Parts: sequence; C-alpha cells; structure tokens
Amino acid sequence: MSELESGFRISDVTGLVRRRFTILAAALVLGVVLGAIAFSTSESTFSATSRVQVKQIATNPLDPTSDTEVVDIATEQDLVKSDAVADAVRKELGLSIDNRTLLRKVTVSSKEESLVLEITYLSTDAEEARKGANAFADAYLAQRRADAEQSVNHRLDTVRQQIDFTRAALADAQASGDQAAIAEIQNQLNSLNTAYATLAAINTDDVGRVVRRVTADPEEVLSKMALGKAVGIVGLCGLAGLGVAFLVDRSDSLGGGRRRIAQILPGVNVRLLPRVANQRATQAEVDAAIDRLAIELTSQGRRGKATGVLLTTNTTEPPVQLAQEMASSLAFAGIPAVFVVAGATRAEIAQARVVTSFTDLVDQQHLLQAELADPAGPAHSAAPTITWLRPRGSVEASGLLQRAVIESLVTRASRDGFESVFFLTPSPTHQAAAAALGRWVDKTALVVLNDDSYTAEQAASALAEADITVTEAVWA
Repeated sequence: MSELESGFRISDVTGLVRRRFTILAAALVLGVVLGAIAFSTSESTFSATSRVQVKQIATNPLDPTSDTEVVDIATEQDLVKSDAVADAVRKELGLSIDNRTLLRKVTVSSKEESLVLEITYLSTDAEEARKGANAFADAYLAQRRADAEQSVNHRLDTVRQQIDFTRAALADAQASGDQAAIAEIQNQLNSLNTAYATLAAINTDDVGRVVRRVTADPEEVLSKMALGKAVGIVGLCGLAGLGVAFLVDRSDSLGGGRRRIAQILPGVNVRLLPRVANQRATQAEVDAAIDRLAIELTSQGRRGKATGVLLTTNTTEPPVQLAQEMASSLAFAGIPAVFVVAGATRAEIAQARVVTSFTDLVDQQHLLQAELADPAGPAHSAAPTITWLRPRGSVEASGLLQRAVIESLVTRASRDGFESVFFLTPSPTHQAAAAALGRWVDKTALVVLNDDSYTAEQAASALAEADITVTEAVWA
C-alpha cells in the first residue's frame, strides 16, 4: 500500500519538521528577509477619503408632508464606480489610464443605515490621492444631478404632451357645447397643470453634498498590496523550504536516518527488514530476514561460551516483538538462547520468568536450565532452548546494571548450555541500561522501530558517546 493509500499522518509532518528544522528555519529567515526587502522597496501608498451625503428628493416640493424617493445606497455606491463618473474624473485629472485601472484605485463604503458615502482613493502620489477623492465626489454628485434632471425633464415632457392633448379635447368639447364633457376635461386639465407645476418645482441640484472634502495631502498608509506581497514571499519561501526538506529527507531512506546513523556509527552494518522496505513483503521474506539476523548475531556463540548481545532501540520500549520473532527463529534452528528484558514494557511476555535479584539468580546451580526441565525429573535433564527473564522492579533494583552480574549471567548461561544471551533495553536516551550493558557484551544492535530518524540519531549518538561499538543498525 502506498503512502497515499495508507493515509496522512500528522506525526509524519511533525517528524519531518523536527528532523529538518534547520532547513525550514533557514527558509523562513530567508523569506522574512526577502519579504522585508520587498515591503520596504514597494511604492508608497496614500489614501484619501471624501464623504458625500446623499439627499432624498421630495416627490412634491410644494407639500412638505409628501413622500420622498427611496435611496438605495448599494445602487449609489455602484454609481460612484460607473463609467460616466470615471470618464469625468479622468477628464478632470487629465489621466491617461483606462476606466478599469482607475476604478481599481477607488473603494466606496458606508455605515449601516447611513446616507453618507465614503469615497476612498488610493495612489502612490499624495496629491493625486487628494484630488482623486475630491474628483470622484464631485463627479458622482454631478452625475446624480444629471440623472435627476433627466428624469424630471422626461416626466415634464410626458405631462406637457398630456396637457396639450387635453387642451385640444377641451376645445372640441367647447365647440360641441357639451357642458358635462367640458367640466370633466377641465378637471383633468387642472390636475395635469398641478402635476406639471409640482414636477417643475423639484430642485434637481439638491441631490446631495460633500460633507467632508480632502483639503490636505494625506499621510502614507500601510499598503495591503505590499504587505500581501511580503507575506506571500514568506509563505512561498516556507513552502520551498518544506519541499527542500522533504526532498532531502527522502533522498536518504527512512526519514534520513540511515545515512546519518552510518556517519555517527562508523562500520555499522545497516539492515532493513523486508516489511520496512516493502509493505507488500510476504511473511516468508520477513521470516527469512529475521532468521539471518538472529543467526548472524549469535554466530560467535557456541556451547560452553555464550555470546552476549545487546538489542537497544530508539523508543521508550525494548524491542520485545523483534526479540520474540528472533527467539522463534533460534528455537527452530535449535540454538538455545536467553532473553533478558532490561526495561519496562507493555508487551505481553507470558513465558518470561520474573527475577527479583539477578545476583541471587546467578548463584543458583542450573537455575536457567531448571526452568525447562521436567518437573518430575532432575533439573539438568532437559536440553535448554529459549528462556525469558525480566526483573520484578527496575533494572537498577534487580542488580542487572553490574558488570559482575552480567558476566556471571553469561557464564552461567554458557555452563547451562545456552549459546547466546540477549539483553533488551529501551533507547539509551531514555534509560541508562543500554549505555551500561553495551560495554559488557560482545555485540550491540540498534533497532529502529519507527521512521523517526530524530530519535534514532539521538540513540546512535548516545551509544557513540558511550564508546559502544554498534555492529548492526536494524530498521524493523
């Protein structure tokens, strides 16, 4: 299963950041520097704001109680940024840019339930910003007046035509002598004359006023574009750094750990179990690789002279699972071995014997072999195979961190027919057992139980600082 198929893990990202923090930090510092340069070299921005009050036009100026027109502020904001207003501003300021470019410099806003429009003009020149804001305010009011005048004139023309038609009808009625028709038409004519007078009284100049004009050149303001450019550069550098970190990380297998650990531990044999290199590896391939590892780690051992082997790891747990798989391989090959769990673990080891004091253990005759003997027969009647031991409390309290105890335990195991004694410890950065036992055994293997090369490198560095020769680095 590919990484995409297996899903995304936040721990992968945090592990990458921790391992390649130097690259990411350098990329961010570079981004901040380039962003600061881009921001400081950006053109200055000036913002000027004119405020225009939009007045409602009375439909009947002769009657103070009459209704007034409803002003739609959103529509008025659009009118400010119309082509007609932009054309007037370009002509007023003598600008050679098109309307689209000009209108990008203008923003129009208003507070809720307010009839005041705030017209803001942005420019790299303070004088242009001041003149632009005022020009848009004036051009908007001029356009609103023109629209109001055009609307009133259109309505006046319509009423005038109706009056002319009604007068002609009145003349015909008077010629015919129809008094009822004359009275009705005369009433219609009077109503039309009143409507005409009402429309003619509308003041189309009183559509609004500038309540605040920009009278002085504005101060420089923080440019959102320059700030966005700076932030964008920082973000791009951060992403580039993340990409470089990922490429560097993946160029060295398993999170960059193998190459670095080979540098920390010169001469170490780096080994990848099949399930690490290939998630589709068959169980037969995995078993074969573990068989080879177990045989090679015990190759120097023989009956009468057991080999002491340390299996430490980069986690807070001893490599119990791998040890159990190796124990099965050794049992199948007929190689007797003792496995000592020198650290706390949550793994189930039902066959392990709990030892209160390893000092007392090595003083007893055939105690290891007795664990495998027939209870009805003598203690030394059964051939030894695999034995598991673990301390009741801490390794320090059990006496396991004493050189004399370790050497005596290996000697006792040799005498009882075992060919190898494996000591399982957590990471040397978590517990002192690995650094102590590594000095008193024949071989040491660092078992990397995950792809977090940061903890693996720390464990390797701790072993190197303790002058322990690591023969195997195994990714399990």
